[in-house]
Amino acid sequence: MLSSSYPSQYYSVEWQGFLKAPTTETYRLFIDTYNTSFVQLYLNGTLLIQNDYKGKGSINMHADVNLIKDTLSLILLRYSEKLGPTKLIMSWESDSRDY
Repeated sequence: MLSSSYPSQYYSVEWQGFLKAPTTETYRLFIDTYNTSFVQLYLNGTLLIQNDYKGKGSINMHADVNLIKDTLSLILLRYSEKLGPTKLIMSWESDSRDY
């Protein structure tokens, strides 16, 4: 029997890092999660995306941001799950690229 030291319910995590854009342009940041999850996405201290445990089912949220080539942008992603399935996918794209 396999077991995990990570809880499947009632937990939260926080990731922090940097985005470095390969070109200067507008990027779209995506969060794909379940509506039963709490999510906050910050870029350089500005809240871009938030979901507050509302509803049921899957939800895909996005925000458009202007990024400058080779400039580091501080990204902070908070995620919390109370009950139900767990899913968190973050992605980004621009007119010139998909990531």
